[in-house]
Amino acid sequence: MSRASSSEWDQLSEENRETLARCMHLSELLGNSIVAKDYKPALPLTAAMKFTPRGSRLANQIKGDGVDLREAQLAVFIEVALGDILLVDVEAIDLVPIHDAVSSEIKRTKIRHPWIYGRSLYDAVADSGLNEDPFPTPDETENLLKDAPHGVFQHGPYVTGPLGLLESTAWRYIPARTAAPALHCEEPDCHSVHSVHLSSFRTGVAKAQDAIRDRNEKTRRSGNRLVEAVDRVEVRKQAPYRWNNMDTVPFFLADCFSLEERRMLLVRLLDETSNRMRSACVTAVPDDEVRSAKEWVENRSEAEIMQLTLLASDEELHTALNQLVWSSDIEIPDGETRAAMIMAHGTGPFRMRVEASNLGVRFHPPAVFLQLRLRDLIGGVFPPENDEHDARLSWLLRGHDGETGRERLTSALASESPVRIVEKLLISDERAYRASLEHLGLPSGRFDEKSDEFLAKLIAWHVGFSIDEQSIELTSARSMLHELRTLVQALPIDGLDRHQMNDVRGVAGKLFPAVEAALKRVVRFVAWTALRDHYALGRTLEFTDSAAEAFFDDWIQPYSSNLEKSRTSEMALADLVSCFGILSKHLRDLMRRGVEFERSSSDMPRAVRDWGSPFSFPFRHTLPFLDFDSASQLNITDALTKVASGFHTEKVLNVRNALLHDSEAFPGNEEIQKALNEIDARLGVLAASGLYPAIFRFVNSDVDDVGRERTKLRSPDGVEISLQRPSQLDLSLFPTRSGDQIMVRSARLRDAPEPMRFAHVHDSAFQGRWANFPRRPKRRLSFNSEMSR
Repeated sequence: MSRASSSEWDQLSEENRETLARCMHLSELLGNSIVAKDYKPALPLTAAMKFTPRGSRLANQIKGDGVDLREAQLAVFIEVALGDILLVDVEAIDLVPIHDAVSSEIKRTKIRHPWIYGRSLYDAVADSGLNEDPFPTPDETENLLKDAPHGVFQHGPYVTGPLGLLESTAWRYIPARTAAPALHCEEPDCHSVHSVHLSSFRTGVAKAQDAIRDRNEKTRRSGNRLVEAVDRVEVRKQAPYRWNNMDTVPFFLADCFSLEERRMLLVRLLDETSNRMRSACVTAVPDDEVRSAKEWVENRSEAEIMQLTLLASDEELHTALNQLVWSSDIEIPDGETRAAMIMAHGTGPFRMRVEASNLGVRFHPPAVFLQLRLRDLIGGVFPPENDEHDARLSWLLRGHDGETGRERLTSALASESPVRIVEKLLISDERAYRASLEHLGLPSGRFDEKSDEFLAKLIAWHVGFSIDEQSIELTSARSMLHELRTLVQALPIDGLDRHQMNDVRGVAGKLFPAVEAALKRVVRFVAWTALRDHYALGRTLEFTDSAAEAFFDDWIQPYSSNLEKSRTSEMALADLVSCFGILSKHLRDLMRRGVEFERSSSDMPRAVRDWGSPFSFPFRHTLPFLDFDSASQLNITDALTKVASGFHTEKVLNVRNALLHDSEAFPGNEEIQKALNEIDARLGVLAASGLYPAIFRFVNSDVDDVGRERTKLRSPDGVEISLQRPSQLDLSLFPTRSGDQIMVRSARLRDAPEPMRFAHVHDSAFQGRWANFPRRPKRRLSFNSEMSR
């Protein structure tokens, strides 16, 4: 079938349609490869190809002038069709020998694909200087890939990698590419990972491909019937509108987990898939029988592990990853959510990203699709065509407007929090709860003993919603304070017996460490926020507790002679209170010395320093504190002073020491209550000042008819902050307004109602692997600077 009419396309058998789809996948895999300078297609590869009369004629037309027949035939196969004119005979071709020949070419590295996952290519590009010129020559490309692993990609069922060409049970689209995301540009206000365009030597096959394009450009542009035929197969193999899209899973696995954790994943797949994965691995590596999965995996390379992992189904991958996270074999700190760093955007119609936290692994759509996904989940649990289920839904939502369950659900989704809706509809009823887990690919029975609140948050998180993080240290301190105050108020004014004293000491033993933990976090955070040159790092403003601790411990050293301990982790209340006073005095002194810390204009972003730029730069000093407005500077120093003066009194320190040490005389009831009142007041100052690093979450955003935009964010304590746009400040280093972030509401920048904001990054091995990311080339002069020479 060379030129197929509409009816002929319609009559194409399902088997031939799948053959065509497989040919398309093989052609794309071959077309996006890197080959050696002397590459010639192997005879077994081209001998197995079958062409239509138009395809055979085209191959003969383009041979010659440095192109032999085999090179021309491979070029025609890579093309597959010219518009709706087939070049490959899908009825006569046998793809098995072609599969075997391509597999052999890959294993012998005659055909190569770059390894683009994790940091290896990214760091190699940064080390080589290619991040200044992302178009390496073929020789530079060859040198860059010389010691790199085989690339692993998946086109439909075909998974390419060091083990050749394997077939997976799950069809995916993880396309081979020579334009690989692998560099950041010099501008710190650009967050995109740009591509390095790897090049291949100009072989006879490349010349033949150019000849086909030159001769048939007009014909190649129209191919609607071809696309429809292939799409019918693809839709059957992998539903396009699926929430559990795994097409970015290699980026997710390599970026988010260590090699050892990825080995654990493959071991779990080998042991927990009823021998299916073992059989697949035996087929892939026939000379190495799988006995002990752990020992077998230990001998596999990083690229082999990735290639073999992709032989699993999406459900098997999701289940195995969840099991590893829930069993803590893969440890993820509370509150941390991991996602791919190199390929940060999602895939598919819903732009799904795979993410992980200690709640498991989820498929996360952008915010615009979250309500749709929740509605889809509820619709699966309460099918609208089932009158009984709709009546049940209507009853559960009886407080909302509407005649039917569907109508009331629309009202609820528009007004209630997602977690509350999940708890009301999907947790209160066991059938609905188990059906929800099934829809999300989560096991039934594992969480049955958990509270309704936990289950609602679990399901809401897996749908894609964020879960509030409380201000743990501050909340704990205030909770312990309330408990001790309640206990003391119920006791006699004096004459406590030994048991009563022990009760008071027991609660005090939890209160004061909690207060000290809150003070440590605040003093580190304030010093780190105000005195660290965040802009110089060239990355999105981020806060980690470990970075703040290291910064403060280094900064406080010149004052350590006034302290009992020099490291905040070892400090007790008296030292911490002194640190608040020292920091307050230092910041007040800085307010008179701004000119000493002015930043050179050549170090500012190009968008600001170019002539005629309408933007101003927020970090004109190397110490951010000097860029806060005057009111913020005074508010911060006043809050620090109040905390220092309030705690640095005998009535607090003496009561602390007496309650924590049996050798001290036990304080009276009134003395304890006065100390608790003082502590309560100082904790109130910390909460009101906004100096405690609280997480704020996106609430909503609106734009008026003249382009003024207001974005509202809210903390778990109900504090709201609005960000207004447009702004004359260049704010591109700040985290996105829609993301979770720490907002220092008492630290506003000059000339704009904009607080300091940081993305909250948890201390973990994952963050350690990405500690020096991004890596940027040296800054070049701006165009205007060069012209002014």
